[in-house]
Amino acid sequence: MAKMTRHGARRLRRRVTASVPRREYLARVLKYGLVEKDLVDDDARELRRFVNLKHNMHGHRCVVYAQSLHAFTKHDALVTVYPLPHELIAIADKLCHAKRERIDTANRVHHNERRRLKTMAWRAKRKKLSYIQELQLRLDPLQ
Repeated sequence: MAKMTRHGARRLRRRVTASVPRREYLARVLKYGLVEKDLVDDDARELRRFVNLKHNMHGHRCVVYAQSLHAFTKHDALVTVYPLPHELIAIADKLCHAKRERIDTANRVHHNERRRLKTMAWRAKRKKLSYIQELQLRLDPLQ
């Protein structure tokens, strides 16, 4: 769970308008935000330079989300929030959207796989077969 310093809470309140509670917003920042390893595209060169500049100035972990750069300590406590320069906002939005789609797709696949396994277990119970026998039937239907 993300924490906030007093300064970070003040900066978040003044510089970011979010429609969700602050703790939930910070959880989204940590989950969907762009960290340095996400900024490897040629398009993101200027954004990476800006993030590295702020990181080298303060030594905090920097995360880009919602047209802002959020600086966190190593224990995930928000220190401060900087607005992104106007020329970097479009790049950041595009990369954030791509990362969110990637994460949501992975979650959907995981959810669908859990549902499929639960259905298989239910069918096996209904047929009085064990779960392993049901898997073997699925793998080798000619058996």
